[in-house]
Amino acid sequence: MANNTANGVNMNRRGVQMLTYNAPTDEELYAQATLAANEDYRTDYDLLFSQTKNKKNVMSQAIRDAESDYQAVMQSLEKEYEHASKALSEEALARGLGRSSYALDLQSENLSNQQENLSSLLTDKMQAVNVIQNQIDMLEQEFIDHQTYLSKKKEDQIQNILTNLRQDRDETIREVLEYNNDLIMDQRALALKRLKAQRDYAMKLAKGGVRATSTDNAGESTAKVPKQILSDYSGLTGAGKLKFFNENQQAMQNTLDADDYSQVLREIYALIENGVSPVFDADEK
Repeated sequence: MANNTANGVNMNRRGVQMLTYNAPTDEELYAQATLAANEDYRTDYDLLFSQTKNKKNVMSQAIRDAESDYQAVMQSLEKEYEHASKALSEEALARGLGRSSYALDLQSENLSNQQENLSSLLTDKMQAVNVIQNQIDMLEQEFIDHQTYLSKKKEDQIQNILTNLRQDRDETIREVLEYNNDLIMDQRALALKRLKAQRDYAMKLAKGGVRATSTDNAGESTAKVPKQILSDYSGLTGAGKLKFFNENQQAMQNTLDADDYSQVLREIYALIENGVSPVFDADEK
């Protein structure tokens, strides 16, 4: 039988087990498939998110490091040019040039060099940061693309799982129906056999072939035969019961309910264990 199995059994009045199967709906199967696919998706997504986050953290730290390095070098340069400006002023004063055009030109050249170097430093820093930022942008786009891929993978997986679940459900339905149909056919055949046994016993009654204690006439409905057999059997003594059972065992087995027939068998076995022998005198009960 398929992976999905019958949910239980029903007992009919003759004790025959009929399989029952509460087949899940397509909506229920879709929910099962989605739950299973979500587990794989969540595992893949968590791994992707963690890896992307770690890489982005490293890149972001590189940007912070570049900014920190820029600030340190900038401050160092500013101090160097500040010292150089002070040294030029002191030298000009010592030479009596004070605020001469020569001294001013030296200060102007020093300032120009400072601005040029600081500008170059800033450009280098911005280029390094832009390279890292572009890498971060590419990483984020890769994350989006991979997430889209995982979502499509999940939907494909849901459909595959759903297809398998539907096949299992439909196969189980088919197998349960086949089993129950076969059982019904067997029960119909048994019912026909039972009916024949009842009719045969009724004919024996009509011909006087079986001792009867009932006042019903021989033409009564065969539906009353089980009660007739039990009545005839119960009206006999132990030895008579053994003789009656020997002569009508097949009819009793095919006609009586399972519980009634089991009770008869218990009585017969008890009689035999107690040493009772069947009588063959037609007048003796």
